[in-house]
Amino acid sequence: MSVPDLERLQTRLYEGVQKFDYFLTGVSAAALAYSVQSYVPTPGEVARWLVATAWILLGASFYSGLIHQKKLLHLMAVVVELHERHDRFDELMRARHKHALTAAGSRASPSDEALAVEREFQENENALSVLYKQQESLPQVMTRWDSSRGICFLVGIGALGLWKLINFWVA
Repeated sequence: MSVPDLERLQTRLYEGVQKFDYFLTGVSAAALAYSVQSYVPTPGEVARWLVATAWILLGASFYSGLIHQKKLLHLMAVVVELHERHDRFDELMRARHKHALTAAGSRASPSDEALAVEREFQENENALSVLYKQQESLPQVMTRWDSSRGICFLVGIGALGLWKLINFWVA
């Protein structure tokens, strides 16, 4: 596969993950909204604390989903900038090599243009280093937020179901 094909594939993968995140975050919000809207306190209810716990967990799931989406957008921006910096790196490497050959042939001190290319090359190299570190660390952070979203959602729905079951058997 060529580089543009890989970039396109990676972009489509991120878009798919982003759409799935929107879906899961929406499900968390819908479950929370429905359970809050449909809750009517009745005398004789038991374990009301389960309802409050479920609401807190569903809210935490929704919040985790929003943070996960934010991190995914940041990762997508890092990947795009990384590709741009790589393209710029190749251009700067060729210009640097050209100036090195020119300087070696004339034995003169480096020109202002050569110094500017060298400075820009170093800046680009430092930026690439930072971007690589971000590209490695962001998926780990995203995994934590993703797992907390899933756990909070499942436990919140389970708490609502348990509360319904308890009240069904008590009534």
